[in-house]
Amino acid sequence: SFSGALPPPADESTPAGPEEALEAAVARVNLLLDGYELDADECVSDLFNCLTALPADQGRWERATTVLEQIIQRYLSVESVFEGKPMDAVMQQLIRSNSSNLTPVLNQVRAHMRAKQRQDLILSLLKQAPTLPQRVLSRGPISWADDHAPISDSLRGNIEALSKLRGNEYGDIAVVASNILIERRLPSIDKRLEELKKILIGSQPLSRAWGKASAGDLQSLVESPTLAVDLLPALFADKDEKVQNAALEVYAKRVFRAHNVLSTAVSRDDGMTSISWQFKFNTFPDESPLRCGLLARVDNVAEAKSRFTAILDRLDATIKAAGASNDQMHVLHVAICQQSADDSLPGDLEAFIATQKPRLESMGIKFVNVLAYANLELPSYYTFHSSKDFKEDLLYRGERPTVAHLLELARLENYGLTRLPTVNRDLHMYVGESSVGARRGPAKHLLLRRLSHSKDVMEGGLERVLDKAVEALSLSLMDSRAKGASSSRIYVNFLPHLEEQNFSVAISSLKNKLADFISRKSASLLARRVDEIEIRVRVGKEKVPLRLMATSMSGQWLKVDMYKEYLEPTTGKAEQFCMLGPNGEEQACFLEPYPQPGALQQKRAVARAIGTTYIFDFLGLFEKALVLDWRAHVADVGGTMPSEFFSASELVLGEDGVLTKEQRPAGSNNVGMVGWHCFMKTPEYPQGREIVIVGNDCTYMSGSFGVKEDDVYDAVSKYARNLGLPRVYIASNSGARIGLVEELKPYFKIAWIDDSNPGMGFKYLYLTPDDYKVFPEGTVAAEEIVEGGETRMKLTDIIGQIHGIGVENLRGSGMIAGEQSAAYADAFTLSYVTGRSVGIGAYLCRLGQRNIQMTNGPLILTGYLALNKLLGREVYTSQDQLGGPQVMMPNGVSHLQVSDDQEGVRSILKWLSYTPATSKSQAPALRTSDPVDRDIEFMPTKTPYDPRNMLAGVQSNGAFAKGFFDVNSWTETLPDWGKSVVTGRARLGGIPCGVIAVETRLMEQRIPADPANPESREAVLAQAGQVWFPDSAHKTATAIRDFNNAENLPLFIFANWRGFSGGTRDMYGEILKFGAMIVDELRVYRHPVFVYIPPNGELRGGAWVVVDPTINEARMEMYADKESRGGILEPPGICEVKFRSKDQIAAMHRLDPILANLAEDPEKNKDEIKKREASLLPMYTQVAHEFADLHDRSGRMKAKGVIRDVVEWQNARRYFHGRLTRRLAVDALASRIKEQLGDVELDKSIEALVEDAIAASGVNANDDRAVAALLENSSDKVMADVMVKGRAAQVAQFVSELKGLDAEALSAILAQM
Repeated sequence: SFSGALPPPADESTPAGPEEALEAAVARVNLLLDGYELDADECVSDLFNCLTALPADQGRWERATTVLEQIIQRYLSVESVFEGKPMDAVMQQLIRSNSSNLTPVLNQVRAHMRAKQRQDLILSLLKQAPTLPQRVLSRGPISWADDHAPISDSLRGNIEALSKLRGNEYGDIAVVASNILIERRLPSIDKRLEELKKILIGSQPLSRAWGKASAGDLQSLVESPTLAVDLLPALFADKDEKVQNAALEVYAKRVFRAHNVLSTAVSRDDGMTSISWQFKFNTFPDESPLRCGLLARVDNVAEAKSRFTAILDRLDATIKAAGASNDQMHVLHVAICQQSADDSLPGDLEAFIATQKPRLESMGIKFVNVLAYANLELPSYYTFHSSKDFKEDLLYRGERPTVAHLLELARLENYGLTRLPTVNRDLHMYVGESSVGARRGPAKHLLLRRLSHSKDVMEGGLERVLDKAVEALSLSLMDSRAKGASSSRIYVNFLPHLEEQNFSVAISSLKNKLADFISRKSASLLARRVDEIEIRVRVGKEKVPLRLMATSMSGQWLKVDMYKEYLEPTTGKAEQFCMLGPNGEEQACFLEPYPQPGALQQKRAVARAIGTTYIFDFLGLFEKALVLDWRAHVADVGGTMPSEFFSASELVLGEDGVLTKEQRPAGSNNVGMVGWHCFMKTPEYPQGREIVIVGNDCTYMSGSFGVKEDDVYDAVSKYARNLGLPRVYIASNSGARIGLVEELKPYFKIAWIDDSNPGMGFKYLYLTPDDYKVFPEGTVAAEEIVEGGETRMKLTDIIGQIHGIGVENLRGSGMIAGEQSAAYADAFTLSYVTGRSVGIGAYLCRLGQRNIQMTNGPLILTGYLALNKLLGREVYTSQDQLGGPQVMMPNGVSHLQVSDDQEGVRSILKWLSYTPATSKSQAPALRTSDPVDRDIEFMPTKTPYDPRNMLAGVQSNGAFAKGFFDVNSWTETLPDWGKSVVTGRARLGGIPCGVIAVETRLMEQRIPADPANPESREAVLAQAGQVWFPDSAHKTATAIRDFNNAENLPLFIFANWRGFSGGTRDMYGEILKFGAMIVDELRVYRHPVFVYIPPNGELRGGAWVVVDPTINEARMEMYADKESRGGILEPPGICEVKFRSKDQIAAMHRLDPILANLAEDPEKNKDEIKKREASLLPMYTQVAHEFADLHDRSGRMKAKGVIRDVVEWQNARRYFHGRLTRRLAVDALASRIKEQLGDVELDKSIEALVEDAIAASGVNANDDRAVAALLENSSDKVMADVMVKGRAAQVAQFVSELKGLDAEALSAILAQM
């Protein structure tokens, strides 16, 4: 059997020389990358050896980098195709792109299936790449970062592409590639050291992004964000004492930068160099005790031990001279300058320091820090803390001792920590394992801790640092050790204090900045599972410590709060956190600023594990998305964003079946369906609107539908429907709940046909009488029998005591299916598929009609594993093959596809922005910066064009040509279904409208092959432009129904159809049915419909019939551009019937003088006449076409009354806005009148009576804008005039009814009056 490992082709030839050997080595690497089985390390080693063996004068370095680039390109050519995409989707695309030759598909798939071996090779290559210069360059030891080892822009670009690969399998590659790029950006270490020495002695100023510091300004170096602190120890023993002194001073002040360093002093007594300093913690408002520190430099461990007593004496003298206490506050550093770190060093140091413990304790030493390094090596740090009895504290291993304090690593002591590599020395990343709230073993959390030296917190620094943190999370999440992490948390400590900032202004600004960042980056934060962002800053001259928190621990996703810290003066640790109000006032105070993770975090982890967002976190996503909508709106038209713009009350179904609004903690539900009544202020509804949300809690029994879930869904849906509110369903479920009576399993027994041979089968299941009595009455139905002398209770039915494990769930599913269907008819319904939705879950989405589908949210009836079992073979490989967006978008079930939940929520809000507040109202006009009174700049052409350009405008020749609708208001729906028609929503002068337009280009319909049928093939059907096909006709009818049902949108149809496709396939595909459906939907349309034939457009035959205004004369109007056409047949077609060749020849004889002369003697000139006719026929055919075409023009359409007016395209925007405004105003007034008059018989419609009253008012009834202005300012007067006629009709109708009554009934009515 095939193991999946392909042996490479045999090659027994021996390379003739170095060049041939290199080619052979490259060929082996390529074979490995192509999927053949070879050893990665061996391939890379051979390659590097061959590069080294090349003659020195043959450009070894250039050749090496070229080979490196080609290898990386070969790797990327495959992985860039598969990265971040489902395997079946990639396969489908590859097969489609290579349908004539599948060999390239086989090659790419074969290579990708050996992804692990390919990654090992690239990793080996990257890790050894920094040694390449020293291997192949003959000019001495040159580092990878050296300018003498240049790399091309294309190689740098390829390495950068590797660093940006996303996916767990690429994690190691991305981190190593990122590190290589960073190393390439830095000068070599010797150059950096030389530059640092010059800055320290003042011969060169420090260059900063905001300008150069003064030469000799050491404080600027202490505060520099770019200082490489780990280079300073290399200068502690420099031959220049001035360099030594400066390096020691900068190191001490830098390491203790967060504290107040009062003084420093360098000593060289007794041949030992040291620096001492005095410092205090910044513990406003209380003053911290004075502390002392000392750093002594020695050459090796032996010297450190021999001089340790002298070192302690020097520190002791410093403490006493300062008058400081000895309460374990002082610090000791020992720098061992010629000591490379090895595994035995920490144990050796720990054993020695243990012997010094009594002296250390008596002096009040808090910790001893030892840094060991050799020339040009990265220092190693070891800290021996008093709290650990001066044993090494591994939390501090590898770090400067104050880093752990500044990063508050002590707060992570409840986690089992594993540190991950990062590309930034000041950024620490840990995988923390915690058993708190975990159900299935320790829960993993990704913990990012960062120190920042940036001073521009308020000028973009906060956002920049957080962006880098999010990117670091991306890399770390790909590390295999972070696999399964349920959440990520970010902590950033900004060390520079904001001295110039006003306290209350800083609080407000920082909160807004963080809230804005979360809103803008919410998709990225969700993808990285960020549940907490913690920012620590110090503000004002007093350096007041503030902690900015965005946390999900209390329920709402990343809720932003600000805390003021009160620090304990001795330890410097926060002992109290007080929440600050909007103006900086202190509110509630806590010992900890946030609760520990618990059940809520576990539920989030469950939701994230299946690829969706915890249902309660969607409320936070709505709030964040609203911020972005408001920001965009304010940037467009000005104004301000409201402060309180979103709130939600949970809808809870009580035991009495009554739905109530409650405020309770997130995750309090005991049922897998939750709902909310939400209030939100949007740009369209600045005063606020209400919506209802209902969704599956996929963390409760996998989101399955049981009886309780069905009851909640039904109640919430009826609640929304009765109020007429829009209702959004968030779907992530496993279908109807299934179950068995579990408590019965240990008790039932089997009656075998032959007890000694179970293979012969069994007769029935039974319980013993004693076991039968154990269960409550009604648990099972059984009949008592006696067999073999034994009394048995033979089971006939198993019922159980739990309501909700079988057919009762199906009954509930039927109930909510019916409710969903009714809800679509009565109110606005929208479903968002955030995760797998099965069975009834899928049907609910379809019954609600409008669907937004997330890429990872398939809609299925049965899981693929069950189907494979049914088929008896492995046919399907994923749920996406059955109901992913690649299926549901082309078939019209899903209207929009989104890549993540934040984009999904933004799409929900976008859709809601076009809808009215209730199902009985009209959506308001949105203030827009695009003036209505402007020309349309895009001109439709006679050649095929994208109709979206006509609607929304297009960027052309460096300028934007505006379309019919408001700029940036167009949203297309159903883009992948029925592509010969374009549908969507847009705004005209801020008024939301439904839109249907026609594709003029040739399109394709793809019908996928069925994996279950090996004989099936993908079918690609060409669809001509300007023609209705079965799918596009169905799409048109569906869109009209959606616009009409509860969206209450006026409809614009840009009609440009030549007719319906009537071939055998399309007739079989029910083109007749779907064409008729368009008429059905237009007949019942309740809002204004404008059918407009655009320039160079045409409307003919059956296509005209199904959109003709007589279908619904009260609502529909038709218009045409001057250059449009309308008729039964196109000119060539009608000429074949009504202006044939004989008619054209007759016209020749009537009009052509030469033919007239020849016709005087037809017999003689017979041949000449035929020759003349033949030469003129092509031109007269064109004349005939022109003659027929003149019958199809807009002038005749208007003369015959089939269109209301001819509207030139350039002026159409302003014309239709006036017309639309008038129609909507008339409809709104008519609705008010109908409410008051009720059911009364009139000789005219209410709308017609309103038009009569308008005409009688003296205003120009033909001026739409004037009429709209009248109805806006004087609608009560018009209404009063109509009401007079309506009341009169009511009285007449009442009198007529009285006349029909007999005397007795009439007397009874009069008596009541």
